[in-house]
Order: sequence, then structure tokens, then C-alpha cells
Amino acid sequence: MDLLTGKAKEDFEKWIEKEMFHFGFNLDQQRNSINDLSDLFLNALIIEWLDSVGINIILTCEFDYGYEILDKRYEVMEELKKWYDTRHEATTHAIKKANEIYNNQ
Repeated sequence: MDLLTGKAKEDFEKWIEKEMFHFGFNLDQQRNSINDLSDLFLNALIIEWLDSVGINIILTCEFDYGYEILDKRYEVMEELKKWYDTRHEATTHAIKKANEIYNNQ
């Protein structure tokens, strides 16, 4: 899980442990499950967590992929500075930027 660092990583890990507990996973199963997740699924969980803390990622697509990051009131916190060839690439960059925003709050 290289996309999240600092407080964002700590808070995401607490959130995911709590969420997985609801599905009957014990702590060891949770750690193994998180480590085995594909990037695609892990990105979806990170985006879900970011939504829960009021940082919303909106992916956009015209000819290439981009993103906006919005706050709880859906005001723009960060706009795309570059377009990416794939949705996965845009998602990765959006999560990294959201990580910075969360850690600097």
C-alpha cells in the first residue's frame, strides 16, 4: 500500500480493520487479506475511505483520463494538472494527491 503515507495510511488501516470486522474477519485474516488485494480493489477501498472522510475523487474521461478532488461541500480542492492515458493511472495520481491533502489538514 504505497499510495497512502503518514496519518492517511494509519487512519485508512483503522477504517479497513473496522469494516472487515463487520464481515467476520479476525485481525490476522484482515492483514493477510489487505496484503493480497489487487491494486484495482485496493484503490476502490481507498476511494471509499476518502469519501467517508470528506475527500471525494471524481474521475473524468473525454479522450484521456483526469480527476478532480472535492471537499465535503463538493468544492474543488484540487483540479487536474495533467491528463493520463488510463483510468488506473489517473486514479493512482488522484489518490496520491488526496493523501497529501489529508495529511496536511
